[in-house]
Amino acid sequence: MEESGVRQQLYSMLKDYGYWPLRGRDATACPKCHTQILPPIGRPDIIVLAPHGIGRVVEVKAVNMLKDKSFSFSSITPEQRRWLSTYAMDGGLGYLAIGAINVRPMRLWVIDWEYWCGIEVEVIQYQMSIPVTLDGKFKREIVDNHLSLELVAKSYELHRVKTTWRLPKGHSLGEDIVVMR
Repeated sequence: MEESGVRQQLYSMLKDYGYWPLRGRDATACPKCHTQILPPIGRPDIIVLAPHGIGRVVEVKAVNMLKDKSFSFSSITPEQRRWLSTYAMDGGLGYLAIGAINVRPMRLWVIDWEYWCGIEVEVIQYQMSIPVTLDGKFKREIVDNHLSLELVAKSYELHRVKTTWRLPKGHSLGEDIVVMR
């Protein structure tokens, strides 16, 4: 599985919750001249229309646990950061979704953007990435301060129920939804 698989699973969950998620194409062709048209740089992976509440945007990332044990902050581009921050400042809700892939069980976090920025400030004083778990060898400061994704974002981790994901109770993404299933 890759980032696109994480995006698809999150898209399906959002539909199950009654949202109207929109995935933009990476590129499309002009119907007249057939030249490639790229989307705006940094546009979030999923734009979530909420028929009964505030819209949301979600940037989706993946950590391949076969190669990487940490999520690198540099994998979020400056343009993606600008989109998420601007959307949140204008009254919308922005989220960073991180899927730990190629590990069983797969894990998925959907983290409020403002909370995520606080995580980065805390971790960046020691290194430019956050471990998914503290299993393995990491800097002493990271271990001593319990700075792993599974610990600092525990309340944002989704739970797998059969073939779909469910939000944890009290998650801000689920404040105004009606579950369809």
